[in-house]
Amino acid sequence: MRRIPSLVFAVLALAISGCRHGKVTLGVSDSTFVATIAKLHSINADTSLDSASRAAARDTVLRREGVTAEQLERVARAMAADPQHALDVWTAIQLHLRKTPATRVQ
Repeated sequence: MRRIPSLVFAVLALAISGCRHGKVTLGVSDSTFVATIAKLHSINADTSLDSASRAAARDTVLRREGVTAEQLERVARAMAADPQHALDVWTAIQLHLRKTPATRVQ
């Protein structure tokens, strides 16, 4: 699970890159994907967390959302096959981040 620090940026880059890897089919809804990525982004941006706390927070988010880092990567790759959909998801992530105050995962 230590790959997650850069996962947020990798997933977002893949989601808007236009790579062709198929449809989003892994049972991860857009709303779960958006919420999870937004939470992971917030954790990554929280400068008050040390690396161990950040890793624990990421693991907690993934567990609560019922997804794995690998699933998020696969979903992002699949989403990239539909650039408009990826852009819509990216926009939803940005809106979610603006609306949700930064909170620490307990």
